[in-house]
Amino acid sequence: MDSTTLRQEAITLINSATEVLDEYLTLHNRLFSWKNLLGWNKFEDLKIAIPLIQRKLGEMDQQAKDYLEQAKSLVDPMADKTTLVEFYTLMANYLDSLKMAAQILGRLLVQIEAKSKKVGEFKKSTYETEMMMYKQKVDKYQLYGMELNALINRLKA
Repeated sequence: MDSTTLRQEAITLINSATEVLDEYLTLHNRLFSWKNLLGWNKFEDLKIAIPLIQRKLGEMDQQAKDYLEQAKSLVDPMADKTTLVEFYTLMANYLDSLKMAAQILGRLLVQIEAKSKKVGEFKKSTYETEMMMYKQKVDKYQLYGMELNALINRLKA
């Protein structure tokens, strides 16, 4: 694959990542809604949607890693190999962190559902530990996202 194609694929991946991020944030907002804490929302939609997001993120993460390997192998002196390698490295890290946040979100769903329905075993210590890990992954994907946003202008040039 040449550098022009890798740049085009980067733009496609950015657009796909933006769509999946929007879906993920919708799920995040629904899960942490005050309505869930009172047991007013149904969790079934979330139980279906979270694994779908995880799968999409896993596929996109693998795609970014595949493109990273192709970018590393560019030999064309006109190709902006450094920018492409940096982009795909950041994108893979971003998608991996977002995927891990989505995985923890699924575990938090179990805890929040147990608490709101007063069924199952809600363990405050487990919830707090999962929430701490979740916040760390969110911080991480947001940091990679800021770095990606700064790099995108160079990629489009």
